[in-house]
Amino acid sequence: MVEFFMVFIEYIKSKFIVIVSGIISLLILIAVLWLYELPLEPIIYAVLLIIFFLLILAVISFINFYKRHKSLNILKNNIDMSNYTFPKSENLVDKDYQDIITKIKVVYMMLKV
Repeated sequence: MVEFFMVFIEYIKSKFIVIVSGIISLLILIAVLWLYELPLEPIIYAVLLIIFFLLILAVISFINFYKRHKSLNILKNNIDMSNYTFPKSENLVDKDYQDIITKIKVVYMMLKV
């Protein structure tokens, strides 16, 4: 359970800019609508719907992050230079790291022979 919370904290750290941007965006929306003297009830309702939608997306994103972390830990702990496959790359940086590791593997195998 401690590991789960540590992964969750790392996930929050990795999404900090997105979270802060979302909060600021919602505050700007509320301020603009309030300055136009619109009724508060529809503003709150819209903000709650947005927050609910974003929470669903965040949960899905965290589940994928956690699964990827677990699979990479399994790979790390059971590394075998002869045959292993990486999880699917989620972005270009992940792909670059996988390419580097693959090249290191090739060099290692050539040196081993």
